[in-house]
Amino acid sequence: MTEPNYEAIGRCKFLKEKIAELIIQRGGHIEKLNHEIMRLQKYTYLRTGFIPKFDINYMHKLLERITAVDNELVQTVNEFNSYCQDAGEPPIEFRLSPCNSDCEYGRADVVIGMD
Repeated sequence: MTEPNYEAIGRCKFLKEKIAELIIQRGGHIEKLNHEIMRLQKYTYLRTGFIPKFDINYMHKLLERITAVDNELVQTVNEFNSYCQDAGEPPIEFRLSPCNSDCEYGRADVVIGMD
């Protein structure tokens, strides 16, 4: 019987915690983006008498933040996956959620982050 790989176990524990933090960060940035989209859709000219300004720079800034955290998340998951087998952990996969009715890209079964 082989000895447990304590280095891999410890690394996986640390990386799981980091992954959880990154998921929360990414979710917060996505929530801000969603809030901005909802703000733009909420006020119709016929009901309010004005058209909300679309701030493309703010939207890009939010998308850049999401992208930065998402890139770090992918790297962290890949690092976790490089240790997981030695630690006796299953690998973590990224999966796109099933498309809703307006999905036009046929991406439902794509898996990323598995180098």
